[in-house]
Amino acid sequence: METQEPDIIRIDKKYIEKVKSYYSGDSLTQDKVRGLYTHEGKHYLVLGLKGDTCGCVEVIKSDVQGLTHHEASLMRNYFDGYCGDWKPSAELLEKYEMLDDLVEDIDQFYLGISFTYRKEQYLIIRDGIEIHAKETGNEVQEEWAWARNEQEEIKL
Repeated sequence: METQEPDIIRIDKKYIEKVKSYYSGDSLTQDKVRGLYTHEGKHYLVLGLKGDTCGCVEVIKSDVQGLTHHEASLMRNYFDGYCGDWKPSAELLEKYEMLDDLVEDIDQFYLGISFTYRKEQYLIIRDGIEIHAKETGNEVQEEWAWARNEQEEIKL
């Protein structure tokens, strides 16, 4: 399986701690989600943390019943050849095939899993997204970043 470069979303440093508080990688197995981060109209679920970086998946509201965390794990292991003689039920295969049409790269672990958050059902549709704190810090610093170079030139 080839690895791809992650899509990167950059946000102000002052918001990164709030986004990190949405981490749900340890609770998704119990269908519990601490929060969703919304950026430019898209919803993201935080499943990994590393310093000031949050690893995320994109989610959509969906009436389609996706896989549970357990079903996704079973299907991934089945297609990777780790289940021995175990075979998925016809119902589970049908659900998986329906999701395969809806979710690109369903063979990625979290894709196709559904969960409930605030009485709404969501479906994980895309992974490989990272949220980073901006290097310059915040909006005000970015707006005035142009002035630093000019000030240094004036000193010469």
